[in-house]
Amino acid sequence: MEKWQILLIFTGFLFLVFLIAAAVRTHARRITTWFSFRPISESHTLDDYARVLLNDAGIADVRVEVNRGPKGFFTGNTYRPSDKTICLTGALVARQSLTGLATVCRLAALARMHAEGKRGVSLLNIVRYTDWLSLLFLPLLLVGLVMDAQKGAIGAGILFFGGIGLACVAVSFLLSLCAASVQSRSLAMGQEMILALGVLDPQEEKKMKKLFRAQKVTFVLDAIFLAFEMVYLTLQLLFALLSVFGRKKQ
Repeated sequence: MEKWQILLIFTGFLFLVFLIAAAVRTHARRITTWFSFRPISESHTLDDYARVLLNDAGIADVRVEVNRGPKGFFTGNTYRPSDKTICLTGALVARQSLTGLATVCRLAALARMHAEGKRGVSLLNIVRYTDWLSLLFLPLLLVGLVMDAQKGAIGAGILFFGGIGLACVAVSFLLSLCAASVQSRSLAMGQEMILALGVLDPQEEKKMKKLFRAQKVTFVLDAIFLAFEMVYLTLQLLFALLSVFGRKKQ
């Protein structure tokens, strides 16, 4: 099989996984929008719900913090294992929707997993800052090409910088894989929490289960997509090196 045919097959697989992931995300976004227009009928605010969920789980050392303005933009809706804090944005709390409640349940589930000593929770914050690692491959490969062109020794720079870029992709993939596993467990626990609250009618319960299921599939597909991307970039690097060494022999 020719090199271009192998690359074409992997490009096709990447595109297929991307399309499936996009379809699942669209489905999850549609349900999220539906829940966004469903206000919580209870008198509790979302940060109150977070506290109730933590108390029900017997967790007293986790803080609930509502960040408004620029701080909320940077922190987002996350659970911070370093200081055991559930961070909620002011915008999420102000809307008081079922979508926000689902987010609170997922974060409370992460806090519960952390309290129970489950592995991987601390990795989630690291993944937030390492998503861009996979994007370094092509710039590093170009740096290798430029250095080889300047020195007239084609091959060494591509191998060195391409190898570093590939290592970045591999690290990003491993972290994303661990994060997908943790997020999947937190979503399953979060679903149990929101159903146990008893604030959903039968139709809303059915849609909420679909929402959590779609979010789980999205995390898994993202990890699969990154795995295919890693194989594809590895093949690109190998074929580039083979082409270079083939020209040198000629």
